[in-house]
Amino acid sequence: MSKLDHATKLLSGTPPIGARPVSLAVHHYFQTHKPGAVVVGFSGGADSLALLTCVIDVASRQNIPVLSVSVDHRWRPDSALQSEEAAELARTLGATAKVVALEDSTHSEALARQGRYAVLSKCASQLQSSLGENLTDTHILVGHTQDDQAETVLLRLGRGASAKSLAAMRSKRLVAPSVFLGRPLLSVRRRQTIEFCQALELPFFSDPSNDPMGPWKAADGAPFRRSALRVYAIPALTKALQKDSVPALAAVATSMQQDEDALALWAKKHFEINADLEIKQLQEVPVAVRKRVYRLALEAGGYHLAQPHQTQLEAVDALVAKWQGQGAVDFPGGWQIYRKGKNLVVKAT
Repeated sequence: MSKLDHATKLLSGTPPIGARPVSLAVHHYFQTHKPGAVVVGFSGGADSLALLTCVIDVASRQNIPVLSVSVDHRWRPDSALQSEEAAELARTLGATAKVVALEDSTHSEALARQGRYAVLSKCASQLQSSLGENLTDTHILVGHTQDDQAETVLLRLGRGASAKSLAAMRSKRLVAPSVFLGRPLLSVRRRQTIEFCQALELPFFSDPSNDPMGPWKAADGAPFRRSALRVYAIPALTKALQKDSVPALAAVATSMQQDEDALALWAKKHFEINADLEIKQLQEVPVAVRKRVYRLALEAGGYHLAQPHQTQLEAVDALVAKWQGQGAVDFPGGWQIYRKGKNLVVKAT
């Protein structure tokens, strides 16, 4: 990767037309959420390169520290070299940069994602600690685009997702005290991040593991699901509908987020007045609210293990709406919800 000018020089004055959608999206994120320190997940691909360049440009003008973190998943023989090259590019653009290799190489997309976010969260906490008395909100920023959002919705639809799951990726959410995960580019198309890099002559890396016909497979030997959707399913859906399917799928996530926020607020208010889970009061609200109340009751009781499955929540709801003398519903770690008299009881056995 060739040496480049600092990001602020690349974007000084009026950015080229091809760079404007990404630049505007990042500016909007900073104006709206006002991060005090930033960790950027940086792979060297077009999405994360466009994001990092704009983040450095905005943050440098506001004296906000930026740490670029390249996570080496160790999927390919050249992954360590690529991660080091990405870190060097980040430094050239003006960020502090580091490479972190995952201890366990995995071909599970879910486990790889968990490992990546664990690394980014740890780096964010370390950055916060280094600020000392100047401790402030730290944002972990990743380069997910509208196309990624559409793929997430389609993936979850294929798995029979709930409305909560179809809310998909949010532009910002709390992941730890004073640490937020942010996605400034959810309104930006993937092609626009490529156009950004081309407009500024930034060399980006194309990850060969995204090719469903390539040698990199999931643990079961099939292509990575997201890559297969990207290459096969979404183009086929677009062709069948005779219209671009990505904005419509992303709009589903936005709509579900709005619905989820309303239902979550309703459930919270109900739980505040019915914390003892009186069955008669539960029967007076819709099942969508009741299921969210059950989650709140588990959390309030101290349960912080795996998220309850829909089948478990439906079994709990049957204790309220379809009572036939059935026993307790089990959750991981020895937790149970069962019916006792006029109430539900949440208890660790």
